[in-house]
Amino acid sequence: MSAGRRHRDFPDGGSGDPKRGSRPDWDGVFREGGEDVLCAPFGEPVGWFCPERFQLPLWPEFLLQIRWGRNESVTHRASYVYALEFPLYGNLTLSARDREEVIGPGSAGIIHQGEYSMLKTGPAGFCSKLSIGLRGLALPSLMASCNLSGKLVVKLKNPERIPRIFHELEQLLLRREVPEIPRISALGMEVFNLLVLSASGPPDETFARILNLFASYIPKRCTVTELAGRLSLSPVTLERLFRRHLGKSPKRYLYELKMEAARELLRRGCTSVQEAAFNVGYEDPLAFSREFRKYTGLSPRAFLRAGREECP
Repeated sequence: MSAGRRHRDFPDGGSGDPKRGSRPDWDGVFREGGEDVLCAPFGEPVGWFCPERFQLPLWPEFLLQIRWGRNESVTHRASYVYALEFPLYGNLTLSARDREEVIGPGSAGIIHQGEYSMLKTGPAGFCSKLSIGLRGLALPSLMASCNLSGKLVVKLKNPERIPRIFHELEQLLLRREVPEIPRISALGMEVFNLLVLSASGPPDETFARILNLFASYIPKRCTVTELAGRLSLSPVTLERLFRRHLGKSPKRYLYELKMEAARELLRRGCTSVQEAAFNVGYEDPLAFSREFRKYTGLSPRAFLRAGREECP
């Protein structure tokens, strides 16, 4: 792949069975609602975009094993998953949230969902690495409650377990057998738990409570000032907490929650555009459509059509 090539949206699906969707389209860098720029070999990711994954709190969206040479990188304008980077040899440099971190063997780099970041080959000039993408509507709250939302790098206590989990996941995702969906999700949770147990410091229960309240307001019309009042916080304090933990404003976070929830509804193809708008707190479907197109680059109807084509 040439430097600077941009990824196009890829359809959901994930097996040879027409009822289970088509094979994932991995042409270029992953993008949903953002834009990534790749200046590195892409390799061949492994993933299964089964419809059931939208019903699970956590799902390993993709796996990738690759070696980068000097001056190779990927820039995420707004990563649509939490991407975990595990160097095996060499190192990486992760630039995000106005700081730069070097990630070496035995550590995990975290590219946070919806955030701008740049990942490049580190000072060693090369890196052999494993990448695991995790998604799930429960993940932002889990990241905060488990003290991970403020971290870019975690020193792992049991790094030798990551390759073993990775290779078992790889085999399961390649087989794409419905009875193994719970095991696939459980292995993704095992990776997450390894991060949690390796992270230092107590969980931030206050911020987890804030995220839980925000999630409960997805179907309602409300302002950030109103939510701050319900939390007995000033808008300034709420803004500061979000900037510290997530690198974004509470207004932006609530907007992304609503758009992500709408995208999941429409992708399943089991609701109308008007119903999706209502379910994420928009009374005006036209206003919802404008915001959805701005966020994803596609109209709600395009997502709805794609979702219905996947239904058995």
